[in-house]
Amino acid sequence: MIYRTGDGHLHELNWTGVAPVIYGGNLTGAISAPPAAGDPSAFVNANGDNIVVYRSSDGHIRSVYWLDGPSGLDDLSGFAGTPPAAGDPVAYYTAHDDTHQVVYRGGDGHLYELYWPGVAPVVGWDLTAPSGAPAAAGNPAAYYSVGADTKHIIYRSADGRLHEIRWVPGGGTPAHVDLLTAFAGAPPAADRPAAFTVEGPNSQHVAYRGTDNHIYAEPTITSMRCAGRRDAQLRDFEHLIRDEADFNRHLDYMHWNPVKHGYVAQVSHWPYSSFHWDVKKGGYHQIGEATSNHSTALTSANELARTRALRSLGPAAQTSVRDRDRAVPPCGGTLKIIAAIEHPPVITKIVTHLGLPARAPPRAAARAFDRFQLA
Repeated sequence: MIYRTGDGHLHELNWTGVAPVIYGGNLTGAISAPPAAGDPSAFVNANGDNIVVYRSSDGHIRSVYWLDGPSGLDDLSGFAGTPPAAGDPVAYYTAHDDTHQVVYRGGDGHLYELYWPGVAPVVGWDLTAPSGAPAAAGNPAAYYSVGADTKHIIYRSADGRLHEIRWVPGGGTPAHVDLLTAFAGAPPAADRPAAFTVEGPNSQHVAYRGTDNHIYAEPTITSMRCAGRRDAQLRDFEHLIRDEADFNRHLDYMHWNPVKHGYVAQVSHWPYSSFHWDVKKGGYHQIGEATSNHSTALTSANELARTRALRSLGPAAQTSVRDRDRAVPPCGGTLKIIAAIEHPPVITKIVTHLGLPARAPPRAAARAFDRFQLA
């Protein structure tokens, strides 16, 4: 464990198994390293090297490292030529390619990555500029997803919105996603988020403190690598469809996604969309005048006029949602989209369709996000 004392020095505590804790010494003081101006981030690489990354009082991102002998000191941002830091770094290591990574926020609000494979020289670059993402107002969270082979940075902007920058290492162009737009109803963040990935199910998670002092868990982001491609990402979460307007927003979001990600210019151009099914069956609905961004931008003027002429869903459908298999041709598989519901006949239909035991699901308070009141 590494911590910073009031004089800016970094200290180590360590223990093995259930043995007593040992004081490892003053890491920065022992090598006359510049004092730290913020909290450190630490990891161990495949060689067993202990590496502690921190922001020094001059704004440089530095690392203290040691194995068995004396500690060493590197000026990472100074060597890479990246701007001074305005916040604390987050550092991590990927064993499959023996690469060390550090992400930090510069004085201009941009996020910068420093990385070096093995013992190669450190290289730095600006993540914000090529992704078109807004400036960061706090320290980021970062991780690597093995299943998707993507790096992910989660951070908060000045308006409290959470953003994700993700890219494929080794040449991928960073892409930006506004997480609070993607998941309507999520409150603004009050400080730095926490983010992590769970390999196996290949799910990715974000947790943060909202401005109401509640802890929120963003809906699970499930990444999928298909047919050698890494551009497919499926996002799923548990959510109670509260009313017809809520149902409308979720349909709009799903139908607008191919346009949002640049696959087609109009919703009707995506041949695998349930939009065509909804239009054909007369089940696509529009509640009065469209008010959400996804609704107003959903289709061309002709398509929107046509959907407005279709009949609205009946009252029974206001607390239900159809479950359907969505073909995903590049992967040769299917995507099931199911919303949490309370309409018993629809629950029975979905359970039967999935081949599960026909028993009533446990009842719990409906919520769009898991929340816990801070003490």
